[in-house]
Amino acid sequence: MKQLRFWAIFLILWLAFLFNTERVIERVSEQIGVQAVNITYSYTYIFVLVTVVLTLLLPRMEKIYLVILLTSFIMLYFLLTLYYYREGILTELPRTITQIGAMILTALITVQLNNSVNRFENVIKSISLNRVGQTPTPFLKKQGTMYNEVKRARRYERPVSLVAVKFDSRQFEVAYPQIIQEIQEAMLEQFTISSMAQTIRKNTHGFDTIALQEDNFLIVLPEITGEEALEKAKQLTDVIKDEIGLTVQTGMANYPENASTFDRLVELAIENATSKLN
Repeated sequence: MKQLRFWAIFLILWLAFLFNTERVIERVSEQIGVQAVNITYSYTYIFVLVTVVLTLLLPRMEKIYLVILLTSFIMLYFLLTLYYYREGILTELPRTITQIGAMILTALITVQLNNSVNRFENVIKSISLNRVGQTPTPFLKKQGTMYNEVKRARRYERPVSLVAVKFDSRQFEVAYPQIIQEIQEAMLEQFTISSMAQTIRKNTHGFDTIALQEDNFLIVLPEITGEEALEKAKQLTDVIKDEIGLTVQTGMANYPENASTFDRLVELAIENATSKLN
């Protein structure tokens, strides 16, 4: 955490210094009565900002990719300098090299900040996993499996149900007041979601498919009728309330009773869960 703060402060101070260099030089030149010398090209600022943004957008950037990124930027920088200052490129060379060095230094500082952020995220994930097991699978990764279950049910004319368990993240602080004292507030939501995922897994079968979509857990229950799905939804509501202390809303949709397509089953289940909040 200390390293994260250090590199964040260092990057902010470095960018503040870099973007105010010209103003400092102008003030000093006015005071000593000499003409100010512009040591920064106008497009340098754009390159520095793009370097920071791209490095932050690629938090797990390997060294080879960082080298490729910086090499590409340096080549483009030289080409721009050659275009704008081709008549005096040799006299501009020291200034160009200095600004390229500043750009490289900015990238290295940003990489250090990224490394600190990654270490912090890994600690959060480690604590969360150690306490409650695997984090829930995102809906996009399980969507194909769920769709195939509905497709199989339609082909063989078998029932299949989909249950949506809707939670309100605003309840997390109420449900887990002791967690706030043990871990940072930023971990609370992930911790609670992971806990719910673990509870749902323990109370469903291994062949059921579970995925997280925004603030809904979607559960596909093969060979389960609508009446049986309602019982399962009630069971999940009770067990989540007992084990975690959260009051969740559930909604159900069944094939072929309520809908004939996967997308419609998802839509209906979420609608039914949401309607109970109103």
